Amino acid sequence: MMQRIFLGGRGLTLSVFPDFSFRDEWSGLFNTDEKVLDYIAVRTEWGWAAPENAIVEKTTVEKDAIAFTHEINGHAVWIKIARRSADYRGSELEQLVLFVEGSKENEIEVGVCGRHAYDQNCGRVEVRNEGIRAGKNWILLFPESADKAVAMDLGQRIHRQGEKEYLIRVIRAPFRDQIVMDVRHTPPRFTKAVPTAKASFHSDSDDWNELYRRARETIRILTKRRGWYAGLPWFVQYWGRDTFLSIATLVREGYAPLVKRTLLDFLYSKVDGEIPKLIRENGVPEFGSIDTNPLFLNAVADYVTLSGDYRFATENATDIHEAFAWILENAQGYLPRSKGKDTWMDTLEIRKHPVEVAAYVLSAIRKLAGLGILAGGIYGDAKRQWEEEKKKFLLERSANILFASMYGLIPPEEALALAKEWRLISEWGIRSWSPLEAEYDPKGYHTGAVWGLTTAAGLYVALSAGDWETAIVLREALLKRAKWTRYLDEVWSAKTGEPIGADAQLWTAALVIRTIDEVIINRRRIPPDITKIRRVRWERGRMKHISIG
Repeated sequence: MMQRIFLGGRGLTLSVFPDFSFRDEWSGLFNTDEKVLDYIAVRTEWGWAAPENAIVEKTTVEKDAIAFTHEINGHAVWIKIARRSADYRGSELEQLVLFVEGSKENEIEVGVCGRHAYDQNCGRVEVRNEGIRAGKNWILLFPESADKAVAMDLGQRIHRQGEKEYLIRVIRAPFRDQIVMDVRHTPPRFTKAVPTAKASFHSDSDDWNELYRRARETIRILTKRRGWYAGLPWFVQYWGRDTFLSIATLVREGYAPLVKRTLLDFLYSKVDGEIPKLIRENGVPEFGSIDTNPLFLNAVADYVTLSGDYRFATENATDIHEAFAWILENAQGYLPRSKGKDTWMDTLEIRKHPVEVAAYVLSAIRKLAGLGILAGGIYGDAKRQWEEEKKKFLLERSANILFASMYGLIPPEEALALAKEWRLISEWGIRSWSPLEAEYDPKGYHTGAVWGLTTAAGLYVALSAGDWETAIVLREALLKRAKWTRYLDEVWSAKTGEPIGADAQLWTAALVIRTIDEVIINRRRIPPDITKIRRVRWERGRMKHISIG
């Protein structure tokens, strides 16, 4: 059974499986938004440390270290890798230290590309003075803590990742017991945007304070000059649905100017009314989803209402109408139909009636009608169609029922009752797919694994329904994961809590803060362990101070 492990420093993340020869598209060493190494492998005097000789049960994980035991040709070999900080010319340096016991003649092999995690072309790679230049990073290998770095350049090798092939520069270095890998970072390519106003949340509950702090820090590291990455280290693009689900939080946290720019980027990139599902770093948009347009319209309404920038709606009314017309052209009446792989569950072909997208559409109509952009009678027509066809949308037993409740389509008590009936709630959070469905797999990406997104949505609905017991279970699940990755992450096994996704995810963090704002503060659905709250947020163009208790 494979297990992904993250060792994360301030900017350095190592993703590995419980063998020390990992050459999979998910594996490697990352520095914030850039892939530094494609793989790391260890050759001992008895042979390569590889999946077939790793003893999974003997893998041990510590806060900043992981250790593996291998049975290689009759010999037990123990390999440990740890992250630590050091001083380099007065500035902090990150190091990975690899230890080996059971073999005295070893080599480390690294595949260097220096490319963006999702780009097909390698960045600049060179080996000079025994140092390896990989994109913006210098890597130096020091055997036995020697003063001089060692690097044998073996040239290029074809490295396969899924259906793609890349030319990877292969570097080896001999060592006996341990080897130290220095990673020295040059300044990042993009200057991060900063909030225009200082937001904060504080209560007399340490757990809620910690959850907010983790969420805010997750948003901070994902904030870039052009918007927000969906997640690190995998999703280094500006994904539409991830951003639009987060807009209300981002405005309240003081990022309204960057929110406006991001919305305009997507609006001006539309084609025939379709909003892109993502925009890459080079500005190239990609299309092919049915939930992006309705989520975009909700985001526009949220931005206008929360920031007080009503001119945005009037100045862009024509483009907004085109985005709404695209929804109608690709729906039956007002309700969408999925063709498979066109919602956030983009690995599934089997979806036909996505309840969450229906909720986004009706919510967008209601909000835009309230702003005077759409005629008010449209919402009544759409709601009548929903009531007539509701049963079709509830045949799928998935966590999407919770998003439908968040966006006002299904009462929270009803949604939570269905979530319990479908056994979506586990000690690790909310499963994406019900165990009652034939496709269920506790580690299946969209068919059973627990997501930060679904767990945060469950927290929102549980608090709205006044179910404090379930709300505390979900809050603790998020905190357990945050203590593992140090941020609010993407997805993990519903059975064991093993991470199987990005270790910092925008929509997880944003929905946590949105829950605090919209449910605890605005609706006063305050859990019993909170009696006092102080909250500062940006709303309607000014700082708003809120005190409860």
